[in-house]
Amino acid sequence: MRKRLTKIFGTQIISQFPNLPEGVTLNVVLKNGHTFFGKPEAVTPDTLHIRDNRNHPHAIPVTAIDLIIYDTVNAY
Repeated sequence: MRKRLTKIFGTQIISQFPNLPEGVTLNVVLKNGHTFFGKPEAVTPDTLHIRDNRNHPHAIPVTAIDLIIYDTVNAY
């Protein structure tokens, strides 16, 4: 049975971003323990841009990200 949750570690964000399923919602866990939840918009070598459910944009430094988790079943 295939696992539903997919994890991307901080060092893999730039290379894995183009492979994210369309419409996926991300849980972005920072190294300090804070978590952001939202849809990805763009990634640069320095920053991940997501938009949360309240339509607020967040620019998260890639160096601050510990882990990104998303559910492959709900990615439609």
